[in-house]
Amino acid sequence: MLPCNFGQVTGTIVSEITQRRPNTKSDKPFTITEFKIKVQGASDENPAIPFQAFNGIGDSIVEKYNQGDLVSLFYEPRNEVWETPEGEKRSALRLQVTQIPTTIRRGKKSLERLEQARLASSEQQTLAV
Repeated sequence: MLPCNFGQVTGTIVSEITQRRPNTKSDKPFTITEFKIKVQGASDENPAIPFQAFNGIGDSIVEKYNQGDLVSLFYEPRNEVWETPEGEKRSALRLQVTQIPTTIRRGKKSLERLEQARLASSEQQTLAV
């Protein structure tokens, strides 16, 4: 069996989309976006899957999607290893969003912005007449 280096998932965002900016030693701002997806077609017994996205990809998710939106995305599994203050080694498997295909349905936020722009444009045309 080949190892899983990447994957694609389609499902519904079932959690709040949170974004945080951890303190880093770098001068560049760094953001982590976190949310959970219930995979399309999964039974109710299957838990939602947590995902993380970084910087620009995470910003796009925050701008375009709300809890309850259907999304499709590509991800890579990442093994995160750290040591607790007590010296205990820990690790966790994280699913990192690497790409959001452009062919998927737009989120509610994107559609609302498009509708607002369309209304503003039609109002400007009406005022010009």
